[in-house]
Amino acid sequence: MMFYRCKKFIRQAGSEINPKENWKQTSREALLAEIRRSPIWRQAQNKPKVQARAFSFSAFLPNYRLIFRPVGVMAMIMVVVFSGSIATVSAARASLPGDTFYPVKIGLERAQISLALSQEKKAELEIAFAGARLKEIQEIINKKSSDQGNGVKAAANIEQAISHLSEGLNSVQKRLDQIKESASAQEAVGISKLVNDNAIIFEENLLQLKGRITKDQVKTELQTVASIDEALVKLDETNTKSLAVMVEKSLILPGSEAKEDAATKLQTTIERMEKKIEVTEQKINSVNKNIEQAKSFSLSAGQTATASSVAAMLSKDNNASTTQEVVSPEVLRQVVKEVANKPEEAKKTIEDAKKILGEKDASKLGDVLNKVQETNSIVQDAREKLKSAETLFKSSEN
Repeated sequence: MMFYRCKKFIRQAGSEINPKENWKQTSREALLAEIRRSPIWRQAQNKPKVQARAFSFSAFLPNYRLIFRPVGVMAMIMVVVFSGSIATVSAARASLPGDTFYPVKIGLERAQISLALSQEKKAELEIAFAGARLKEIQEIINKKSSDQGNGVKAAANIEQAISHLSEGLNSVQKRLDQIKESASAQEAVGISKLVNDNAIIFEENLLQLKGRITKDQVKTELQTVASIDEALVKLDETNTKSLAVMVEKSLILPGSEAKEDAATKLQTTIERMEKKIEVTEQKINSVNKNIEQAKSFSLSAGQTATASSVAAMLSKDNNASTTQEVVSPEVLRQVVKEVANKPEEAKKTIEDAKKILGEKDASKLGDVLNKVQETNSIVQDAREKLKSAETLFKSSEN
């Protein structure tokens, strides 16, 4: 019934609206493209045909629920686009993951990006919508805290928001690549600066949200914390890429303003990297303390209790078996000892970056960037191994 009401409304509105043909075609293609990207549409398209073994009317009828759900989403999108109804627009904009209008909200955002006329505007929208995902996560956490709602449902909704956040950050990174190749140096510097500024803010906000989730220590939210960690890595990649574009393009521009801005950004990044090194050191000390207090921990079946086997287990590509055997904490200490050298290595590299930057030679900004990226790789490698060690340690305690 809702579909036919929407259809009637759109038909009536169409008699009063006369957009240009090229606009209608572009809008239609953008909307259809977004709908076809949705899991609901793919589910309908990939639904296996019914193989009836006995006579049944259902065997000859299509699954209208799956077919009309994407059509229903399209109808709602069209109502929002053409009606301008305050209530309808507000419902879509205020929706959260898990709400009826949330797919409409995401579809409208993607269509808005597709219809933007410049790469700069597209990047601005992608950043704004990434920020919206963080606000959604915050609202879900606030709602869960206030009404003590279903924790599993809240975790699933947070996961959905994080998934869209990561997807948005991927789009931002691709946009930076396109801007780097096609936009003017001035535009590239401006957009990369915008991305860099917001990526830093997003990282701080996401870390705060992670702290609120981990404070509850709810078992159902462990996967959510892992997803947040992945999103933080994605933010770090976005930040690094934006900084690289800014430095490269600033060297092309005449004058000193863009170069000075790039140098200031590098200085800020160095300071943030020093804090990350400090946090990594604290994490190493915490893991070591836990090992000292442990009597044993688990190792995947089929592996021997050697430093090399545990090192393989701590690698980010490892897929541990559920079958366990016991191994002495002495083995893990050897691996953590290797990780413990990473902060010192990172400190030396970041000091090199500070020295080069202190020379105030604009032509060496690229060298500073390389040192910063090298430091980040060292810290990230240590963090991933520590995270794997913690996961292994916690699983052995259960």
